[in-house]
Amino acid sequence: MKIIRDLSTFIINSEASILSAVERLTNKSDEQQFLLVVDNSMKLVGTLTDGDIRRALITGYSMKDRVNNFMNANPQ
Repeated sequence: MKIIRDLSTFIINSEASILSAVERLTNKSDEQQFLLVVDNSMKLVGTLTDGDIRRALITGYSMKDRVNNFMNANPQ
């Protein structure tokens, strides 16, 4: 099991664009398949995967739309 010492690479603000999220996920290792979505007070508000992004684009969202519109707001 790998110990994660720096969570900042897993965090994205809920106001960030789809493009920003895609860039963040592209620059991650194969082990990191998701992002933690936080609000401005760093409270966890959801999770985001590349599958969430693909579904958003298919349903008509643009690369400029914010991730809070389609993130998983009820992560398990």
